[in-house]
Amino acid sequence: MGIRLAPLSGNNEKYSNFLYVRLQRSGLLFRDFQRMVNQNRNVFPACTVANGGADAVVTGLTRSTTSCLKDIANIIDPAPNKFTSV
Repeated sequence: MGIRLAPLSGNNEKYSNFLYVRLQRSGLLFRDFQRMVNQNRNVFPACTVANGGADAVVTGLTRSTTSCLKDIANIIDPAPNKFTSV
C-alpha cells in the first residue's frame, strides 16, 4: 500500500486524455483536465482506479462527502442497478 502524488506520477498525460475523452462536450479545455488531474485530490485517485492502477480511493477527511462523490462520479460509473444520489 502506498500514497501516490499527482505531480510525481508518470501517468498524468494518460489520465488527462482519459478525462478529455470521457467528459467531451462539457465546455472544458484539455488544459482544464490537466489541471484537474494535477490539483484535484479526488480526480487523480479516481482516474488511477478507473485505469486499473489502484483498487480503492480513501477520501473525505478535509472535504464533504457530497463534494468528494461529485468529483468521483464524473470519472467512475456506479455499479449497475445501484442507486446513487449526488
